[in-house]
Amino acid sequence: MQSPIRTSLIAAAVALSLFAIAGGASATDSVSQDVVEARQETQIWTTYALSPYLRANDIKVTVHGDTATLTGKVGEDVDKDLAKQIALGVNGIQKVDNQIVVTSDYEAPKASTDRTFGEFIDDASITTAVKSKLLWSKHAEG
Repeated sequence: MQSPIRTSLIAAAVALSLFAIAGGASATDSVSQDVVEARQETQIWTTYALSPYLRANDIKVTVHGDTATLTGKVGEDVDKDLAKQIALGVNGIQKVDNQIVVTSDYEAPKASTDRTFGEFIDDASITTAVKSKLLWSKHAEG
């Protein structure tokens, strides 16, 4: 027969263990969610940077849960709509709070003489397409 004190101690130890496990899982879930949100923000922002229509605009992206919030300025409604559709295309994003402001007098920041990453990708894609067509052409020597 067990003493009531020993039974109480075992029950307290089990309860404490369960609380510790639940607290650890909650912290792990929070970190996992932060990583997922950072990945989603980066995916959206990278798509904007690669888009020839959006790369010149200053659009900011934040993700919280299943909602992406977009802020910034663009020159046309179609750019605002495109930004929203790109964000909705990311896995896990169910809603977009599109706070982008359309201003007809918006001027994109002056382009530098350096190529942007998006321009580099465009150039590489075009170069690859042309080279492959020439290599497979019966009219050109490869």
